[in-house]
Amino acid sequence: MPNSRLLSLGLASLAAASLLLTACSTPSGGGDDKLTYKDSPLFKYTSAMYGGDKSNEEYIAEGNAVEELVATCMANEGFDYLPVDNSQYYTNNNTDDVDRNTEEWVAANGYGYNLTDDQQAEQNGQGGEIVDPNSDYVMSLSESEQTAYYEVLYGPQPTEEEMNDPDFEYQQLGCNGEAYKQINGSQVAEDPQFKGIIEEMSKLWEKQAQLPAVKKLNVAWSSCMADAGHADLPTKDSVYDLMNAQNEEAWADGSEGPSPEKRAEMRKEEIDLALADFHCSEGLNYEQIVLAAQFDLEKKFIADHQAELDAMLAAANGSK
Repeated sequence: MPNSRLLSLGLASLAAASLLLTACSTPSGGGDDKLTYKDSPLFKYTSAMYGGDKSNEEYIAEGNAVEELVATCMANEGFDYLPVDNSQYYTNNNTDDVDRNTEEWVAANGYGYNLTDDQQAEQNGQGGEIVDPNSDYVMSLSESEQTAYYEVLYGPQPTEEEMNDPDFEYQQLGCNGEAYKQINGSQVAEDPQFKGIIEEMSKLWEKQAQLPAVKKLNVAWSSCMADAGHADLPTKDSVYDLMNAQNEEAWADGSEGPSPEKRAEMRKEEIDLALADFHCSEGLNYEQIVLAAQFDLEKKFIADHQAELDAMLAAANGSK
């Protein structure tokens, strides 16, 4: 299945999920009186874990600083390396600023799964071509030299056994890993000292779904969706399970995918479903109720784990 389909899945999932444990989600939109992800009591902790809530310009500057250190490190190890310009990763990446939480956007795009040919072409062009100034040099190396090059750059690569081990934790190594740590500091998310508290934080999403207020809300949402002609959807998240299953089925034969007629049919069904979801969610004030319930859960979590969270925050701030 093309990567663009998976990208659409990611965008759609973000639109449905709570803003728990992420510093990169899109605000809910609307007036200042509405809750957004930045109102999360855990935001200052999760933000610190993953490098803060930075602008694209800050990420570009940090990335370019990393590349300069990588070049020096590689030269010291006997390899040529030209710094990669990080601005190319952000040049055309302006889709995050689009407010998808509007009836107009939903009526035109649904959840963003089944795109028109024009939309697909636009999306494919947004990323632009990533230019690696080192590609010609690497191709000039022998196979053994290429292996050595990448081992110096990224460190020894995990074995197949390690990759299949659910407890295996990948670490940034080599010139790239060392440069990243020098510029950004050690990531507390990778520190074994905080593994326990981070795992407990990740379980909050499961607990949130079982909160009485959220369960009651999903019952009301499911009933509304059934009245709109979309039965057998017990929770809002089940929409994305359905869309993903339909998408996988459409591409399952490994061909070029569904015919233009089938894609048009899937797109219409998706938009009908998304509009029903939008109206039911708006009528029930779904997002705000879920965020309020989530934030109450987070407050209790912080009260129960204040010392551990403060230690993690201190470590994150001290590493920079």
